[in-house]
Amino acid sequence: MQETIRKLLDLQDHDLLILDLNRRDKELRSELADEQRRVDEQIKQFEAEQDRLKRLQVELKELEIELESRQEKKKQLESQQAAIKRNVEYKAMMKEILDVQAAIRLTEDKILEKYEAIEQEKQQAVVRDKEVAERRAALQEQLAVVEAKLHEIAQQLDEVRRHKKEAEGRLDDRVLRLYRRIFKNKKGAVVVPIVNRTCGGCHLSVTAQMENLTRHHEQIIQCENCGRIFYIPDEEAADEAAASQASADTASADDTSTDESGLT
Repeated sequence: MQETIRKLLDLQDHDLLILDLNRRDKELRSELADEQRRVDEQIKQFEAEQDRLKRLQVELKELEIELESRQEKKKQLESQQAAIKRNVEYKAMMKEILDVQAAIRLTEDKILEKYEAIEQEKQQAVVRDKEVAERRAALQEQLAVVEAKLHEIAQQLDEVRRHKKEAEGRLDDRVLRLYRRIFKNKKGAVVVPIVNRTCGGCHLSVTAQMENLTRHHEQIIQCENCGRIFYIPDEEAADEAAASQASADTASADDTSTDESGLT
């Protein structure tokens, strides 16, 4: 493999690692933000339940005042009824008292419902308060872990960027400009292998001529489709060398066999 390609692959390793570290950094921050949003939503639910509990307590107080007022009115009506002599007036007063009693029973039912609703809200508030406390504690633990990971990533990025700068310094300016232009467009691998006569970047077919140029010529060969820079992987080159040697051995053996046949 030509030296320029080796240098480009070294630079690319650093660039791809930087991309991966930045992706991990973004994912960690996103996960933390998602968890924070979940905690905030839970807190809002808790606060909404607290507001609902307060409203129920206010409504209960109003009903209790209403009940007290109706009970007082009933006492007044019963006192007035005791002084009534005429039957018609007595019946009319009795009807009014019965109406007040019905209103009292209805208010008492409403008060009972409010008590039950308040009790349910209080029980739910205890559960929610515990959930929020646990979620907050978990968030703090996660925050500590994520901050440690982010710090580690930041240190790795500093080191990789330093090595990347050194790798860039080992390349010809023209080649480096070409690499940077492709990397900016592709946001990923610039130098890709030819495998089974296929581009390792766009995965489209590569002509035999392009493959041969990549293998044998000391120049930058780019994919005609995606523009990425080609190279032949070391493993494939080694396999080809072994295959060539095996072919040569076979040919040599054939020649020896032929010679022996001739002698015979």
